[in-house]
Amino acid sequence: MAYGIGLYNTNGKVFASPDTPCMHFSHKVPFSVSGATTNHLVSLGLSVNSRVVAYCRTDRGVSVYGGITNVNGIWHQSITAQAAVNGTLYVFTNDVPPSDSKYGLEMYGADGRRTYSTACRPLANLTGSLSRNGTIIYTRSPAVIPVPCEYWVQKIQQGQNVQLWVGAPVAYGDHVQFIARGSAIMPSETGFGFQVFGGTVNYIDTTHYD
Repeated sequence: MAYGIGLYNTNGKVFASPDTPCMHFSHKVPFSVSGATTNHLVSLGLSVNSRVVAYCRTDRGVSVYGGITNVNGIWHQSITAQAAVNGTLYVFTNDVPPSDSKYGLEMYGADGRRTYSTACRPLANLTGSLSRNGTIIYTRSPAVIPVPCEYWVQKIQQGQNVQLWVGAPVAYGDHVQFIARGSAIMPSETGFGFQVFGGTVNYIDTTHYD
């Protein structure tokens, strides 16, 4: 950091500085799908010139996952859902809006771009571990980054084939859990064993942003 000030959390990690823009809450985007769907696109309303991340909260335990993609210069959240579901996307960005407040602190980078403002609500990301064995994280009003984060393979059809499974986190009510989706059936080989990796979930407490 050539100039300016830096903010650090209790673990000594950089919270905000002119060189590391802080992610701030931008807005909420509701979405609804009427049945099983693949690649349903929801506009986040922000330019691809900014960094974004979206956390998803649903009204029931339905598998929902997808990534963020560029559509005509605007970020969109892709939604693949196992069944009909309603939800809300909590959108965060490094594009810090101007403040009308007379008090507080704002930080700018060398290019003059606002990188931090005490008038905004910073992203407070939490992490936890889930597994296919039914682990549940209990917390008030959570929302998760809706991407598969555990993968494993399992023998099927009396061991003749194996199937790739992915575990995608879903947040509804007061808990976060995995809902598994299977794909990619392939021939098995002698001695093929069970493998699993991943399991770290990123989530937020939405009461800070509602």
